[in-house]
Amino acid sequence: MKKNFKKNEDDKCVICGVEPGSFSLWKPKKEWGVQGWLCKPCFDAKEKADDEAKKYCAMCGKKLGFFCFSPKKASGITGQICKNCYNLQKTKADI
Repeated sequence: MKKNFKKNEDDKCVICGVEPGSFSLWKPKKEWGVQGWLCKPCFDAKEKADDEAKKYCAMCGKKLGFFCFSPKKASGITGQICKNCYNLQKTKADI
């Protein structure tokens, strides 16, 4: 009655390489750009870093309020920026 299952090579964490098993792996969020599966500690660390990046401006480090802006792709800035930095970036692009 026992069935042997083949071990899947994809059943390991992409970041740290640990093999906790297929039921203990987490699927990363699409915006992280990670291909594969993550273990719980790596997933939590990545999620915490992502949440911190969303709280502060990527250019000046000021705490973001309710309204935040996405920088233009040509600037090469990752994350969200505040209104002042967005207006500064917009005026530099117009010049």
